[in-house]
Amino acid sequence: MIPPHIARWKLDKMRASEEQPQPAAQLELPLPVIFPDERDVERRKHDGNHDGDGRDTNKPALEFGSGGSQPAPPQRPDPMEEAKAQDWAAQQQFTRTEATRKEELDAKAAEKAAADAAWATGRTSAYNRAQAYGNERLAALGLDANDQYGLGQAYRSRLESANAGLQQGGDYAAAYAPSTFDDVMGGARTAQRNKYASAFNKAVDPYYGETLFGSTADDAILASILGDQYNEALSGINAARDRGQINQAAYDQAISGLGKAKTTANDEMQTIGGGVLSGLQADIGKRRQSALDSAAEWDFGSTYDPTAEAGRIQSYGAEQTAGLGGKIRSAIGDREFFDVPGLIGKASAKAGNATTTKAGGTLDEGTDALAGTFKNQATKEQEGTF
Repeated sequence: MIPPHIARWKLDKMRASEEQPQPAAQLELPLPVIFPDERDVERRKHDGNHDGDGRDTNKPALEFGSGGSQPAPPQRPDPMEEAKAQDWAAQQQFTRTEATRKEELDAKAAEKAAADAAWATGRTSAYNRAQAYGNERLAALGLDANDQYGLGQAYRSRLESANAGLQQGGDYAAAYAPSTFDDVMGGARTAQRNKYASAFNKAVDPYYGETLFGSTADDAILASILGDQYNEALSGINAARDRGQINQAAYDQAISGLGKAKTTANDEMQTIGGGVLSGLQADIGKRRQSALDSAAEWDFGSTYDPTAEAGRIQSYGAEQTAGLGGKIRSAIGDREFFDVPGLIGKASAKAGNATTTKAGGTLDEGTDALAGTFKNQATKEQEGTF
């Protein structure tokens, strides 16, 4: 800190220089040289170098001080003047401090402006590189910037979103990282797979097999097979009655047994037909799942046509529907569900041995013998020995 009395002296000097007008510049002429005469020189040598006041001008004058040998100290300023001097010194210090602070702020502002400009340039460069990288990846997949899957558009949207949300000084390298394309590609891949699966399911729904080959799909076929065998058995019983092989009571018993056998035959045939239908449903289910698996495994660069996949399954379903009768008849094979001799034998055993007389009142020995055979067979079946 500047001592107060020095500050006061400096302040007074500055004020004096400001208040007093500066004299005009004058032409300075050299002073004339005065040569002393010889008598004056001799006199000074004899009497001393003085000017008549008793002081020797050849000796240095001593200022007033302690013991007459120390110079006098400067006069101490009064409190008012000292305060003024201190205020002036404070103003000078403040001015210097503000100037230094302004220089530092200007330097920091310039440094920040340079850093911001460099960051903006780097961000723009990174953004352009990211766009070029996306185009390269699309080209490697055989796609252009406006591909049918929307991959290029989705990637550009992600870059624009990252660019808009990037704060000054943010990490643009991370915002435009190459992994961004992989993330977008994964989302687009999943979306396209779901799109294919949805289109396929719309054409061939999960219940397509059950719709084609439900539990009633074989009813008409089974009824036809059952009807054919029933009518054939009924004709045999009618023929036995007409030939007099059985009487009316045995005939009625045989017809009753035929009805029961028809119910049993229908149950057995439904089981066989159900097995065929279940197999067809499972087959179509496997084909559907295979098509869906192909959709789930689809990737860029490969092809998948949900319409064509659905068409193949629908064609297969139509073929199996057309051949359903043959499949069921093949499953039933040569199996006969009505045993006419057995039905007649059981009926004769229950109704008795009466036979039908031939014209002229004589018995038909062949008819009587056949009735006996049926009766014996029915008896053995009842006893569990046939």
